[in-house]
Amino acid sequence: MYRSTFIIDKNKYKVWYAAVNNKRQWHVSYVEFKKDEIENL
Repeated sequence: MYRSTFIIDKNKYKVWYAAVNNKRQWHVSYVEFKKDEIENL
């Protein structure tokens, strides 16, 4: 089971994704969006 948090960085047009698993290990990654896509969020 994962708890997840999304952080939208509109300056860099990235959505940071952080998830922690049962062992309290954090996994951080990001997804890049185009400018028009992130402005529609």
